[in-house]
Amino acid sequence: MSFMAMGCKLVKIHTDHNFVKVAFVRSMVMAFGAYSHGRYLEGIKPCNLSRPMIKVLNTRSVWATLAYFFQLWAITLMPISLAMVLYYSQPVFTSILCFIFNGERIEVIDILSILFSMIGIIIISDPELAMKMVGISPEAESASIPSDQIEYPYYFWGACAAVFGAFSSGMSWIYLRRIGTSIHSSVKPMYFGFFCGASCFLVQVATELVSDDYRSGKLKSQLSLIMPLHEFALIFFTGVFGWLAQEALSKAISIEKGGRIAVLNYLQ
Repeated sequence: MSFMAMGCKLVKIHTDHNFVKVAFVRSMVMAFGAYSHGRYLEGIKPCNLSRPMIKVLNTRSVWATLAYFFQLWAITLMPISLAMVLYYSQPVFTSILCFIFNGERIEVIDILSILFSMIGIIIISDPELAMKMVGISPEAESASIPSDQIEYPYYFWGACAAVFGAFSSGMSWIYLRRIGTSIHSSVKPMYFGFFCGASCFLVQVATELVSDDYRSGKLKSQLSLIMPLHEFALIFFTGVFGWLAQEALSKAISIEKGGRIAVLNYLQ
């Protein structure tokens, strides 16, 4: 997952592709990779599922797609380290939501992770508060510390996107826990990938239809996948790492409590 996030940031810095195109390519790579794994290596038919299971998978895909959109949006609007720290307030939402909807007990390690998550969110969201806590005057340091508002003018919206992404991710984990081990771990990212890829395509088409900048040619259309090989390779491997992360996550969360996996996922 860390390699996927770094890849998204590199695409943003070194290319003119927006995060919707990155999400589309990543999603399709993940979908076809997961399908190939399940169909050809495990010999299962991912589409032969009961209607209730398909409904649960689609609901999970909606929340996971929202989480992924918000995560990528945050990465493009603020420093990647801060975006990931805010996004990983996820154990807070996951532990609480799994307790409310799935009845999973919140243990001591979960409570500690929630506590430190909230402290981290407060410090990252308000750096001046952190400086005051250690006895440094923000005014005295303002001349030597570059302002995020200059380099990242939409910093606030990036922070909001990261937190909303964490909440959406927590909701998707509820449904992953409900699915459990009833289906193979490759089926979950396959449905998520196809749903997210289709959503990305529709969002980009709608954006270009209503945007004057796209229609006037001020902004280059993002619908074409024709690009230099090194750029495609960067986006492609971002998708590969995202696919591997989703398969590992699906396997882990099917056999362990959602809050516990969310805490361990902090290693990212």
